[in-house]
Amino acid sequence: MLRRQVPLHLFSARLSLGLAPQAVERLSEALLEINRNGISILLVEQDILTAFELAKQAFVVESGKVMISGKTDDLADNADIRRTYMGM
Repeated sequence: MLRRQVPLHLFSARLSLGLAPQAVERLSEALLEINRNGISILLVEQDILTAFELAKQAFVVESGKVMISGKTDDLADNADIRRTYMGM
């Protein structure tokens, strides 16, 4: 008898690239639901605001190097991150 196995991880790259805001919102909601069901998600996203809304941990990568990492709440409060990547 074959057993169906549930994946433990999901990879999503460039979620918002070329999509209408409504589509990004629907996909984001779907990813959050998947994560609530116990599946880890590795999200590669250039829109830092979208990434921070979805993630608990983040790695900010620039030119192939990790510039900073940590909890998204902490990173969102970081003045350098806000100025450089969020335009705030």
